[in-house]
Amino acid sequence: MRNVFIKDLERYSFLKKKLWNFNKEYKKISAVKYIGDCSYLYDKLKPTSYEDFLRKYIFDGENKPYPLEDDGFYGKSIDEIYTLAEYYRYLSNDYTIPLEDYLDDLINHIIIETYDGHVRENYIKKCFEDTGYCVESINGDEDSIFGIDMKVYKNKKLTYLIQIKPYTAFYKSPKINDALIIDRKRWFKKEREALNKYSEVDYYYILYMNKGGGKTNWVSKDDSFLFKINELSSLNGDGLLTFDKFKENEIIRLQ
Repeated sequence: MRNVFIKDLERYSFLKKKLWNFNKEYKKISAVKYIGDCSYLYDKLKPTSYEDFLRKYIFDGENKPYPLEDDGFYGKSIDEIYTLAEYYRYLSNDYTIPLEDYLDDLINHIIIETYDGHVRENYIKKCFEDTGYCVESINGDEDSIFGIDMKVYKNKKLTYLIQIKPYTAFYKSPKINDALIIDRKRWFKKEREALNKYSEVDYYYILYMNKGGGKTNWVSKDDSFLFKINELSSLNGDGLLTFDKFKENEIIRLQ
C-alpha cells in the first residue's frame, strides 16, 4: 500500500547531499504546475507542524474539485506524489537510487523546506516590526519575477526589498555547481528588474545556516545581517562567501 509520511530530519539532510547533483532535475518538477504553489498552500492550510502540513497537503490534493482552473492552488494526492517521484527519478536517470529516496527528497522540498522557510520569514518579519518597520510578505508573481520574499516599509515608504537564502547559495566551493551558477546570474537579473520597478530602495539578502531540527543560525558581517548581492557573487555566478568572511549568530538584532 502506498503511503507518505515525515521521516527523521537527519534523513532529509542526508538525501539533500546524496541527490545534490540532481538539483537541476529537481528544479524541472518544482514548478507550481507540478507541486503546487507551496507558499500559497502554507498560508491556505495553516499547518502547525511538518506532519500537519503533509496531512493537509495530501487531503487537499485528494479532495480538489474538477475541472481545475489552476492546479497550483491545491495540494497533491498520494498517487500524484508518487508519480512526481517517479518522474524525478526518470529525469535524474539514476535507477540505482531507490524510489523512496526520490520520494523523501521531494517531501523535504515541498513540506520541510516550505514550513521552515515560513518560520524563518516570520522571525525576520518580527525583527523588523519590533524596530518600527512594517513588513509585507510576498508570494506569487513578485516572488518569481523579482526574487523577493518581503517588502519592508518605514513610515509607509518602501525602504527595503528582502530575499532570504541559505548561505550555501553563495558559498565559495571548489566543486563547480552549474545549477547554482545559473541561479546566481538569474538573481542579478531579478534584482535589476526589481530596482527598475522600485527605485530609491535597497535590495538585500539575509542568509541563514540550517542547524538541523528546525534550528537556524544567521550569517552576519561587521554586525550587519544585510548583504548586497555583489558581496556574495560575481556577475559570472561564482560564489564569494567563505567562512573567514562571516560569523554565525542565533539572534538577529536590528537597529
